[in-house]
Amino acid sequence: MKKVIKVFFKIIFYAMAFFVGVYYGIAFIGAMMNGNEGIMYLLDLLVAFFLAYNVGIIVHEAGHLVFGLIAGYRFSSFRIWSFMLIKQNGKFNLRRFKLMGTGGQCLMIPPEREETKTRIILYNLGGVIFNLVFALICALLNYILSDIYILSTFLWMSAVFSAFTLLTNGIPLNVGGIANDGMNALHLSKNADAAEAFYKTLLINAAQTEGGRISEMPDEWFSLREGADMQNVHCASLAVFAANRHLDRGDTLTAEQKIAAILNSGYNIIGLHRNLLICDLICCQLINNSDADVSHHLTPELNKLMQNMKTYPSVIRTQYILALLSERNEKKAEKILSDFHIKTKKFPYRQEIESELSMMSKALEKSKTEI
Repeated sequence: MKKVIKVFFKIIFYAMAFFVGVYYGIAFIGAMMNGNEGIMYLLDLLVAFFLAYNVGIIVHEAGHLVFGLIAGYRFSSFRIWSFMLIKQNGKFNLRRFKLMGTGGQCLMIPPEREETKTRIILYNLGGVIFNLVFALICALLNYILSDIYILSTFLWMSAVFSAFTLLTNGIPLNVGGIANDGMNALHLSKNADAAEAFYKTLLINAAQTEGGRISEMPDEWFSLREGADMQNVHCASLAVFAANRHLDRGDTLTAEQKIAAILNSGYNIIGLHRNLLICDLICCQLINNSDADVSHHLTPELNKLMQNMKTYPSVIRTQYILALLSERNEKKAEKILSDFHIKTKKFPYRQEIESELSMMSKALEKSKTEI
């Protein structure tokens, strides 16, 4: 029965995507057939499309924020594309942080008491609730203001995009290997281990926001009961944080063992985390043994991720260590290190910069001892 429901929801999702695609395809063809007037109409559509799409993302993340506050969470960070508003030491700062596969994210600090089903549902479904309300308001205003061409176009598109975001985030689905809001609310409200992992992950993120290094955080934040379901993505994500603690301490030997064990464990790790773990494994293997053959790790998938996340500190660090210890190209490594300081200038988590620089220094020392 669950499979039937999932297939049904996916049909709705793809049908709506098809409808939107056909609509804009017809509009584009019609515009091209009507000369300059048609081109201006197309430009108006593109502007309305751009605004509606981005407003839909802002509304969605604002929903998480508002319902999170209602549920007792506190503000930590609010990101739209790569622009991130973050609260550090009681002050709001604007930073740049891009996470592949996401248009936005609202992270909050959990209440002192552990999660309840009500809190989890409100926080995770706040975005889709806002999208539903916003879609209805835009549809109503579009009907009332239908004579105002450009405004009604924007309102109609906003209603469509909000409805689309509502479906893609509200219907429990794994999108690109990542659980959406609906799936999170479903799993977290039913699985106590997942709820605990989610709670601890928010605690870790909040501590990182305030400048804390994961190596210095309480041990209990990184563990679950024995036998916890590691097929649950939240439980598996906590295991990834636990492995990264050894890396943050500079213990590359233990980190290599722990990371390799996780990658071979069959844990349900999301693709992004898995590829970043492979980056960490490459660095550990080269620092521990600069003659290690890491070429089999450099798959097209990993290379694509490194290209898409070329401003991410651990990715730049990986490129540096590859250049220095695998390719033996000091000039290339120096250029990458110079770029590192430029590209991470607005990165929100400064303690991660310190950790990556420490690891790069370790690699540099390794290279000097082998000259």
